[in-house]
Amino acid sequence: MRSCRGAYTARQCRPRSRQGRLIQRVPTRSRPVRSWNRRHRPLRFALQSPALSGVRRSIGPDGKAHASSRSGRNNTSRTIFAFPAMQRVCARSRLVADWSWRLRLFTSADLVGSTAFKASRSRNRSPEWASTFDEFFGMFPQALDEAYNDLDGCHKCDSRLSPWKFSGDEILFTTVLKDHREVATHLEAFRTLLRSYPHEWAKKKIPLGLKGTAWLAGFPITNRELEIPGAAAPDYIGPSIDLGFRISKFASQRRLVLSADLALMLLNAAVKLGQEDQFDVFLLRRESLKGVVGGKPYPIVWLDVGDQDEEREERLLGIHRKFVLQDMTKFLRDFIDSASGYLIHPFMESDEAYATIPSELEELRQKMKSEESFRGYKDGGEDDHPPTGACTEPKPPGRAAT
Repeated sequence: MRSCRGAYTARQCRPRSRQGRLIQRVPTRSRPVRSWNRRHRPLRFALQSPALSGVRRSIGPDGKAHASSRSGRNNTSRTIFAFPAMQRVCARSRLVADWSWRLRLFTSADLVGSTAFKASRSRNRSPEWASTFDEFFGMFPQALDEAYNDLDGCHKCDSRLSPWKFSGDEILFTTVLKDHREVATHLEAFRTLLRSYPHEWAKKKIPLGLKGTAWLAGFPITNRELEIPGAAAPDYIGPSIDLGFRISKFASQRRLVLSADLALMLLNAAVKLGQEDQFDVFLLRRESLKGVVGGKPYPIVWLDVGDQDEEREERLLGIHRKFVLQDMTKFLRDFIDSASGYLIHPFMESDEAYATIPSELEELRQKMKSEESFRGYKDGGEDDHPPTGACTEPKPPGRAAT
């Protein structure tokens, strides 16, 4: 194995994450650090971890952080390194200990033609594209809020889609669902804005468009909420989040791509609200997605946004689409049932129509909740116990740490 600066191996240099706490285990027989390069100079520190809860950490006279068992038995000495990326703060990301059932809707608004637009407008000394992007990131969330106000006859929502984070040329939104009928309101407002917002660019002869994606993610078992030190909003991780990013590549200015469970919920909501003719959901094709449902072909379904150019092109190609509600509903339900080992039907405790919680998930939640509580978490998402130990500069042999 190649060494890092000849003093410690690449495996030793690599920080690891375990249970939300950053720790680094180094083999006992590691070579001592003989030289310190200013650019790659690490710090030694000891960090409290559930995996080492029965171990006492101290910095010995040789300048190394040692670990010994509190029961008196000898324990393997470990030196823990913190490298430049970790030297700024000794804080670490952690999972939010909120064990209430939550179902979130995620949407993505991504720019179309942004790369070519930036390249063409960057020929000038002053990049003209910067002001256009700045306006988009600032005005689109406000325009989405106004789109809710312009809706007529839609189910009233307790909350609205709000920005989660900005990623490149993309804005990600999220909100918590309390009733399955809310998805019809959220998606109608989002779809309306995807269709109307580019009209302002067309008036200015700006060659940009918008494409959208929407999906569901359940918390806190299937997916988890993660707090990042210094971040304004939490991050979300899990297979449902990965699925949303996987299917986003099939979106276009006409196709608002939906996850299968969201499409099924939308159709059920449309029937409940008597709006069957307002939401035409079509099947593009089945596609094998990396890491999704074990490689089984996943249905790429989409909600029609109403792009006139694509509709005209399809008519010229002889493509005529017909939406049949019953057929699409049965197809989506059968697919989710067939992928029971990977997918589950979404549920919400506050909605009678979706209040059925799988027993295995409830048992797993109780087990994980008790384990996290034992590790130091408090119920209700409060802060867990802070880490013990502090970042210290390495001490030369024969000099004890103060």
